[in-house]
Amino acid sequence: SLQHPFITKLNAQGRKLWGRTYTQGQAVNCMSLNGNVCAIAMGNWLIQIDELGYIKWDNMLAEDFNMTAVASAASRTVYTGTNNGSGYAISFDANGQKQWETSINLPTNGTFTQSYGLADGSVVSAGTFGNAMQLVRIDATGKVVYNQTFNADKNVAFNGMAPAGDNLLWISLTYDDSDIVVLKLEL
Repeated sequence: SLQHPFITKLNAQGRKLWGRTYTQGQAVNCMSLNGNVCAIAMGNWLIQIDELGYIKWDNMLAEDFNMTAVASAASRTVYTGTNNGSGYAISFDANGQKQWETSINLPTNGTFTQSYGLADGSVVSAGTFGNAMQLVRIDATGKVVYNQTFNADKNVAFNGMAPAGDNLLWISLTYDDSDIVVLKLEL
């Protein structure tokens, strides 16, 4: 059903092992934590599922939260999103116990679309906000240590990021809906 999130686990040959439909939320982003456990951001519903697709733990935030990105860092799961126009991140341990939460200053409305855990336990989240890309780094204690807006005289949109070494990331941006730029950024 298009009304409810549906998650499927496939084996290496692409054969379906199982599928689960969840009765609430809207699946926005999910990440495999260790090959068996998956963390999922579904707006204001944050869950972890086990290797069979059953809910290991969940946390329902207030309705004005829209958590859209998830990453794993140092045995923690960090969800990033927005709350009433401000950025927000929250961290949980493997048992679903909240470790920390933090607010993130943002230039305008938008959406974090990807997060990535770095070797030092910090998390980098990025997305498009207005006509700019926002890149945020949160350390292992929940402190925002980097918060940068990338814009130009053209519209800038975030496409994605990938690891490029210890604290290095490849970042792909689109300028004015046509030019694609790839940056290697050290944080």
